[in-house]
Amino acid sequence: MSAKTGLHEAQTRFIGQLTAILGIGGLIAPGAILACLGGLSLVLFTAIIAYRLALALFGSSRAFLLTDPASLSLLLPKYTILIALKDEAACMPQLSDSLMSLEYPRHLLDVKLLLETGDAATKDAIHAQIWPEGTEVLVLPPGRPQTKPRALNYGLARAKGAFVTVYDAEDRPNPGQLMEAARRFAWDPDLACVQAPLAGSVRFGSWLSRHWALEYAIQFNRLMPALARLGMPIPLGGTSNHFRGLM
Repeated sequence: MSAKTGLHEAQTRFIGQLTAILGIGGLIAPGAILACLGGLSLVLFTAIIAYRLALALFGSSRAFLLTDPASLSLLLPKYTILIALKDEAACMPQLSDSLMSLEYPRHLLDVKLLLETGDAATKDAIHAQIWPEGTEVLVLPPGRPQTKPRALNYGLARAKGAFVTVYDAEDRPNPGQLMEAARRFAWDPDLACVQAPLAGSVRFGSWLSRHWALEYAIQFNRLMPALARLGMPIPLGGTSNHFRGLM
């Protein structure tokens, strides 16, 4: 919504004036301008580190769980799962096993495998696996760019579920994730979106992949709960987001 109308006139004027001042200053005293920009960058970088550290100290995923909704009784609705695929033949056995392991009633699953035109290898790999009842392979019409957002938009227009989630081909969702999301939605009628925490598998990973997993752990177990408790905007990742009422 904030980006819908673009920059306001006052914002455009401020940017133009600031650019002019920096340009003139760069001609008169380039060293001083560079020093000021470097100092401002250092202040900004330090502020970001301090902000994230404060969130990490304040946040706790356990503290944010206000109650256990496991005892809620509800009529489960149809659940749409959108999965964009492009050159993912090697992931199909794992993806099939993950979807078949979901504890949500299979006849209520609306799985959309969104396949790009010409990806014959992935299509053959899909047909070699067993999928939940209600799985549909949708071959996207030819077009550019062949991106995940384009595929998801195509699948969303054909979704049948009251709830919608997005998975990647390499994801291994917890079997109870859909049921837990449905309980959360039933517990809070005003809830529009929930995001499952992501965790990397680094049992045999490298030094870099272990640090990547550590960053994800801090993000989902500390920073995100802190933002939620403070009522601040929460960034959504590209997978394992669950939405209500998109249809």
